[in-house]
Amino acid sequence: MSCWLCGNEKNNTHHLGCMRVLVPDLTLHRAVELGLVAAPADFELPPEPNTEVLKEGSMTTVPLEEAEGDGTVVGVCEYGDCENLKFSDSPRAKYCEEHRDPKNRKE
Repeated sequence: MSCWLCGNEKNNTHHLGCMRVLVPDLTLHRAVELGLVAAPADFELPPEPNTEVLKEGSMTTVPLEEAEGDGTVVGVCEYGDCENLKFSDSPRAKYCEEHRDPKNRKE
């Protein structure tokens, strides 16, 4: 039986430099991923992972591409008409750095 990677016809031997010597349990799928062999016509790579992040104040998720920056979604301060961003991306954070202290929220 010949080796499917190096093509050597002798039993249990490989050509010098054959990757199956170093990794005996190498599969065709892994060899295609590593670029050792060309993919067959009917070969399909797994789909790209779809990363999602939680929306602010909700239990639903949005794709990472729609989220701001590095995947953390920071909302706007809930104090009056303040337009500053919240001091943290934590779901418990409600106010910006300025209004975070309760003394600053008093009118």
